[in-house]
Formats: sequence, structure tokens, C-alpha cells
Amino acid sequence: MAEGMEIIRRITPEEEYNAGLVIFRQGGVHPLEDENGFLRYAVDGDPRRIVRVGATTKLSGRCSCDFFGNVHKPCRHLAAAMMQAISTGAIEEMRRRRARENAGALMGTLQSALPMETPLEMEITLRLLGEKEPVRVSLRVGQERMYVVKSMAQFLRGLQEKTAIAFGKGFVLEPEWMGFTGVDAKIIKLLQDAAYVCQLEGKLVQTGLDAKYLTVADRFVPRLMQLLMAKPFKISFGEEVVSVPSVFDGQVELLFGVFASGRELEVRAQMPKTLRMLDAGCAYVYCEGDVLRLPEAQRGIVRVLLAAQAGPGSPAAFRFDAQQSTRVISDLLPALERAGTVTLDGALAERIIRRELKVRAYFDRDNNLVLCRIAFLYGDEEIDPFAAQTAPTGDDERIMLLRDAAAERRALDLLATFGFRMQKGRVVLGGQEPIYRFLTEGIYKMQENAEVYCSDEFRKMTPRKPHFVGTLRMQDGALRLEMTEDGEPAPEVVDILRALRDRKKYFRLKDGSFLDLSEMDEWREMAEAAVGGEMGEPEEEEKNLRGVVEVASYRAAYMTSLLESGKIPVKAEDSVKNMVGSLQDDGEPCPEPLDQMLRPYQMRGFMWMQALDRLHMGGILADDMGLGKTLQVITLLLWAKRRGDQNAASIVVAPTSLVYNWMAEIAKFAPELRCAAGEGTQAQRAQTISRLTGENRDVDVYLTSYPLIRRDIGLLSKVSFRFAILDEAQYIKNAMSVGAGAVKQLKAQTRLALTGTPMENHPGELWSIFDFVLPGYLNSFAQFMHRFGTGEEADVLRNRIRPFLLRRLKGDVLRELPEKVEITLTADMTEEQRRVYQASLLRLRPQVEGMLGGNNRIEMLAAITELRQICGHPSLVLPSYAASSGKLDLLLDVLPGSLEAGHRALIFSQFTRMLKILQRRLEAVGISCMYLDGETPPKRRVEMVQQFNAGEGQVFLISLKAGGSGLNLVGADTVIHFDPWWNPAAEDQATDRAHRIGQKHKVTVIRMITRGSIEEQVVKLGARKREMFDQMITAGEAMPTQLTPEDIRALFD
Repeated sequence: MAEGMEIIRRITPEEEYNAGLVIFRQGGVHPLEDENGFLRYAVDGDPRRIVRVGATTKLSGRCSCDFFGNVHKPCRHLAAAMMQAISTGAIEEMRRRRARENAGALMGTLQSALPMETPLEMEITLRLLGEKEPVRVSLRVGQERMYVVKSMAQFLRGLQEKTAIAFGKGFVLEPEWMGFTGVDAKIIKLLQDAAYVCQLEGKLVQTGLDAKYLTVADRFVPRLMQLLMAKPFKISFGEEVVSVPSVFDGQVELLFGVFASGRELEVRAQMPKTLRMLDAGCAYVYCEGDVLRLPEAQRGIVRVLLAAQAGPGSPAAFRFDAQQSTRVISDLLPALERAGTVTLDGALAERIIRRELKVRAYFDRDNNLVLCRIAFLYGDEEIDPFAAQTAPTGDDERIMLLRDAAAERRALDLLATFGFRMQKGRVVLGGQEPIYRFLTEGIYKMQENAEVYCSDEFRKMTPRKPHFVGTLRMQDGALRLEMTEDGEPAPEVVDILRALRDRKKYFRLKDGSFLDLSEMDEWREMAEAAVGGEMGEPEEEEKNLRGVVEVASYRAAYMTSLLESGKIPVKAEDSVKNMVGSLQDDGEPCPEPLDQMLRPYQMRGFMWMQALDRLHMGGILADDMGLGKTLQVITLLLWAKRRGDQNAASIVVAPTSLVYNWMAEIAKFAPELRCAAGEGTQAQRAQTISRLTGENRDVDVYLTSYPLIRRDIGLLSKVSFRFAILDEAQYIKNAMSVGAGAVKQLKAQTRLALTGTPMENHPGELWSIFDFVLPGYLNSFAQFMHRFGTGEEADVLRNRIRPFLLRRLKGDVLRELPEKVEITLTADMTEEQRRVYQASLLRLRPQVEGMLGGNNRIEMLAAITELRQICGHPSLVLPSYAASSGKLDLLLDVLPGSLEAGHRALIFSQFTRMLKILQRRLEAVGISCMYLDGETPPKRRVEMVQQFNAGEGQVFLISLKAGGSGLNLVGADTVIHFDPWWNPAAEDQATDRAHRIGQKHKVTVIRMITRGSIEEQVVKLGARKREMFDQMITAGEAMPTQLTPEDIRALFD
């Protein structure tokens, strides 16, 4: 909880955080019903706010208040709701629930290994007693023979708990491998829900003769009837039982007679004798041996008729006085005609006249409201539908106008559809969105149904299409976008650009008129680049009115690229073009002797980083693993020192295992750079940090690790660094992590990130790294994920990040790099191993099913891990296991021949105990091994790498997590992944320990998987993640085909 509160404090402005803390401590947060994966709360205030809190791996949320809408940062209401969610455990519970749902597909791969029998059959009977008695259900189930379910409560509970259910000696239902399918399975689920409600109400019968019936609450009857449209069933009326083929759509025969009685009217209705309503809404009825789903026109009328009749088969009668007679003829009579057959007595028919209807609508404007007056004309008679109707008197009593109720209703419904409401006796429409929709759509719909008259004030609101012209120029070091329309500065330009950015169809100017933005999609990218995710400051109002937008200079490259298509009338002045062109300039020469060492692509990388530094911008060097990103950065650091402008130290943050590798590389390629590493006690590290500033500064490059920077950021954040460089920057892919928050507090003239995998799982990881190198460039996290999270606009994202992300692939720049051959070896389990696997499978499957219903995610992951470990070697989970493993046997068949041919191998596994087993077995057959895992000290790691590359050892056993990155092991030419992992980037990084600069031999990559096991699905998941990475981060000029929504969903199956 403390960590969660610290995250809230860090992401929330101080004043809002303190106010939110007061609300939380005073009990001002009230939970509401969850909605679409969000926790909802009502937060006290004036007015009370409804807040949504996200329950993903990071805190997020939304509030309706102005503060959140303006700055897109947590407000006091959202902060208080987050505190409530964390303190009550609601966040963690929602995450567990989502993890259980996501695990369903993976565990579903285990289904095929379970024995299956013929699906169960089911007969269902509905028992109908008195007219107002609820529907009761009984069942018969079986396979070749059907058996009566004597206790519905015990039967449904047994299915849910997967316990055996005995039906005498002849049949035992085993829910473990016997089940219902199709519509029967859905009916069982519905009945379980109905039984739960009965239990809550104390009405669930467990034993006795009535236990074979389950009372179905009225709320479940419509769903049950809908399911029975696909299944035959029976209906029981006491002793009488009727077979029904299925529920079907139909209507009952209704006969209506309308009679005049003096100044009153009488309506009599006759209906079938057996008609019985089955649900409260009268959507389903029983009638003469059939169960019908009634059309909407009959439901309400049938419900009233059944309530009004004296008994089954008797007519229902209704009398209306003179004041109601007009509505009976104009409204009720057409409705009865739609529901059944209507007969009028002769005298009444002679008094009814029909005239053609004309509808007139008058529209006016009152400030921000649209006013409407509507009139119905029948000949010379004009009727105001909102005025009180008077009863006919005198001679008018003889004539009754049959109004066109359907046409009148269509006109009024059309107004209601577009948002018109009664307000203080007037028909009004308010709100920008409803008014714009009515002006662009509704008014034309009204013209199709009525004669429309508009006032001059109303016509002034008609939307017009703007015609903007823009100019990009540099002024006082800032990029400016100046917008004009018809030669004059465009007013309210910032707000208009925000509307374009947010894909608004319109913008309402302060004079009340509308701009039609519906056909200006080509402006959207420019608008988003210009105003980004910021909401602006009050002091910008003057520039806003003068048509000027000031933009961060690092957006110049992207904004000028948008002009290449010529689709928008914006031109860039030479000052902007020159600035963008400087990104391509060669810059200053490379320092000696590195100018003779760098390959051409490395020289271009150095020049690119130098250009970013000149423009005070950051970037991501995302070269393929093994292309020498470290050397390119060392060259940059040496250039800055020799140039004489390195008056401040630089900082490099790297994984713990790579800190000493950086020291060794700097000592090798740039020994004049004075290095110091963060090591020792906190006091010792503080002493080293003190050497980074002041007149006595004697450190050029400070090296630290991600774990240590979290502890030392209080001191390091006070230092102004020349460069801040993150190595293996995917370590901050979680934007809400403490580590990411720490490094983003560093102050530096230029920030750079190095990573071969800027995105491993989803685009939000890329955002987090950009939030370090160029804060704000990709807007807020919520805005970024809303637009780019699904991958559907990957081409737009790629164009946006292209100037600040440099990625080269080995196949493109290292033509001399040896070939890489990838092989998959599939191992069959040994008989003993298969028995252990199947036994664990049968034991774990019901446990996992229970976990999906509400247990711990950690236990579920433990079950999956157990099956994966058995694939490697059963002794990892069963210490007494003494037999072999199919995969280990296959390795011992393949590896010795390869070693005898002069090859040397790296073997990676996620399980260190598996590596220990491999070490024992390999050394037992005379194969010399080296071993590295997370317990290996950093300095020892460097020594072991040097020894292996010098020829010591035939096999290097390495933990995937501890040694999968940062090591140069070109002494090996064979890479074996002993157990597959669903993160392909981790496997690729491990492979590139050998397939990198300096490798002279062809590299063979072997992936080992176990046939008919969970490992096969792990491989499929890894393939999906690799596809998404290629979609977002690509090298070269071609963009791959966009991912489909189905592909995105499959990533989370």
C-alpha cells in the first residue's frame, strides 16, 4: 500500500494530492458498481464527481472535473479514489480477476489431454400452476437413458463444484470429464444463477418431493425463453403435460369492439382462453399449446387485458368518459388496430372523420438554446401537441377527428431523438454536440417529415467550413505555427487545433456560430503535433486570438514531414528547414583513434547523436543487438570531452551485470575518460557522487545500476549532467515503476536511451522510454494508448518517432556477419515423464478452474510453471524422480557430435535448477562447462566471459534472465534455448550474445520444445509478440501490414 500511495503522490500535482488526501481521510469516497474493467467511485465535493480508476498494471483513471480535463493529470477527486482503491485492495482484486481471465486461453490448451465422453443430454420441463405463480423448472439428464434430477439444488451445486452426482447404480455423472454442450450448457449456467438468487431469498429447496423443482425468478424467464427457441421442452399444468417443439415468434388473436354509450366510449376485448403470461414484461406467453414471443405491439396490451379479465376466457371491458374520447380515437384506436382486429359500432363509425395531417415546425435561437414550436394541421384545425386538450361540447360532440397518431408520433420522436426536451413550457435543445448534430442532420430529417420555418438568428448558427493557411517559422529559438483565414489571423486557433486533434466534427466559436471540421482529417496530424496533449496556459490567450501557436522545437522534423504530401496549406520557412536539415549534417569529426575503428553505420550513429545534442534533443539508439551501441556512445562522450564543453559529468545507468562491462569498454576505447562506479555502502556512493560537481570534479562518466539509482536519486537529481544515458532502456518500460520514475528525475543537457527492444509487449513501453528522452513528445500516456495502443495507426506512430529513433538491423549493415540458422528440435517425453506430466495435468486442471473463479493469480502461475518444468525434467518438481527426460536425452544425443566437430555452445534456461542438472549430466560425459546465473558477482562475470572467449570451456550454461543481455560471447557459435519463453525479445537478446560483431563462424540457434505439452502454446504466444514488435518498430522503408483487431486480441488470449 505504501508503494501505491507513493506512486499517487508522484503523479499528482502537490495541491491536488493534498486535497485528495483530505477527502480520502474524511471518508468522502463511495464505491459504485464496476464498469468495463474500471472501478467507479462517487467522490464528495461541490458538485459530487463520478470517477473511474483503471485496474491494469499501472494506475490510471478519469474524472469529469475541469482540472483533469485541462491538464490530463490526476485531480483531487481521482487521487482520493485511487487511495480508496489501493487501501481497500480493490485494485489488486481487479488485477487478479483479469489475470485469471487472461489465463483461460493458455490453460485451455490442456483440454485435449483430458479424457472426454459423449456429451450429456437434457430434457427440461416448465411447471405452471396458478396464474400468478412463478415458473418452476425440472430436469431429466443422461446419455443413453434419461434420469430424473431429484434435487435441483444438489445437482447444480455438484456441476459447479465438479463433484460426482449419482443417479442410482446405472449412472454416475462425473463433471470432471462429462458435461453439457451448446444451448444445454447455457441453460445450466442460467439455472445456477437462478438457484443462487433462490438461496439468497431463502427459497431454495434442498430435499423432499419439491426439491426436483427450481423456482425461476421473473428476471431469468426472458433469458430462459430465448434459449428455448433452439430446444424442445415440456410444459406441465399439474397432471397435464404438453410437449412444445420450441419457442417461436408469433402473435395471439385479439378481437376488439368499440361502442358509443352516450358521451362515453366502451372498449371490449376477447382473447384465447388458454392465454397465460410467462414473464412480467409479457414478452413470452403460452397460448393453445404454443409458447410465443410476442411482437412489441401486443406485449403491453396483452398484459393489461389479462389483468382486466374476470377469469380465463372472459372478455375485458374498459369505459372512457367524454374527456378521454379524443385520445381513444386518435391514439388508442390505431394501437389496437396494430395489436388485433377492431370493430366499430355503426353509430360511432358515422361520427369519425379523417383528414390529412400537415406538420409544421418553427425554429428560433435564444442565446445558447434552440427553440422549437410544432403544430399539427388537420384542414383548418391546428393542434398544439403540448397544450391541454379540452373535451368536445355541444355540436362538436357529434364529430370525432381520427388523428394520424403514428405520423404525429414520428414527428415528436424525431425531435426527441435529436435531444429536444420540455423546459418551462418551451421545447428546447441545448449543448454544443446536440445542437451541431441537429444543424447538420436533424434539420434535414425534419424537412422530410414537416414544413420547416427558421428565424434569421437560427440560420446564423449554420456550420461553415473554414479555409486556413499556415506558416511554420523559427523565432527566438521557438517554433511557431501562424494561422490565417482570408488574410486575417485565425481567432481561437489553439482551441480549434485541439478540436481537430480530438477528431471533433465541429468547433463552436465564442459568437455562437459553428465551424464544420468534418472534412478536415488531413489537418489532424498537424494539429496534434502543434498542441500535443497540453491544454495551454491562460497567458497564451492573446496569441490564441492572433492565430499563433508556439510549439516545442523538437516537433519541427515531424511537422515538416507532414507537409511533404501537400494536402494541407502550410509552408515551412527556410529557418525551419535549416533546423531540420541539421539532423542530417555530418557535424564535427570523430575523435581519434575511434575514427579508424568505427564502422560506417556506427559513424552515422555517432553523427546522429551529435546532431541531437546540438539541438538539445534526446533520442533512442535502437540498433539490433550486437551492433555496438556502447561503442557509439563512448565515441560521443569522448567527442564532448575533447571539444572542451564537458564542464559536467555524464551518467550511464545500466543493469547491474553490465556496469563493469561499461568500465572495461571505456578503459579499452577511451581511457582518457575518467570513470567512477556507484558501489559500496550508501555513504561510499554519496562520497563518489560528491566528486561529480564543483571545482574538484574528477569524474567524466558516472556508472550506476537501475537498483542503485532508485536509492540514490535524491542525490543524483541535484546534479546537472552533460549526458544522461540509459543502457538496456527496456528496464523502464513500465512507466509507473519506481525505477522509471527515478531516472526521469535526472537533469541533463541531452538524454539518450539504448535498447535493442524498445517495445516487448505493448506500445506503452515505447511511450515510457520516450517520456525519458523527450518528455511530452508523445503526449500523455492515456492519450498515446487511446490512439496507438491497438497498433491500428502504426504507420502514423512510426513517422512521428522516426527522427528520434535510430534502428539498424544486422542483416542490413553487417554484410560480413556470418549466417544465422534457426532450428527447432521437438522431443518426445519418456514414458515415466509422460505419466508425471499427465498426473500433474489432471491434478492441476480443477485447481486452475477454481482459481479462474476467484483464487490467487500466483498459484495459477505456479501451476503453469510446474508443467513447464516437467517438460524440462520432472525432478524439478518431484525430487524423488530418478528416470530421465526426453528433452535432456535429445540434448545428449545432439550436443556431443557438435562439440566434437569443434563447435562451442551457449545453453540458456529460465530455471537455474535445470542448469545445475545439465551441468552434472554434461560433466559426467566429459564435457567441460562454465556456469553463470543471478548469483554470479559482476566482476566474476566479466572474467568468465573473457575466459570463454579465450577458449576455456566447451559449453557455457547461462540463466536467461541473468545473462541474456550485455554479454559478448562470440567464442560460441551454437546457441541452445532449452526451454521456450513467451517473450521473443529475451530469446533474441540471448541469441545475440554470440551472433554479433566479432563472430567469425555461422551461428546455429536451436530451440527445444516438448511435443504435446504446454510448451507448444508458449511458442505460439511468443510468435504473436514478435509480430507486434515488427509492426511498431521497423528498420528500412517498408511498413508491414497493419495488425487486425483479432491479432491484437490474440496477444492477450
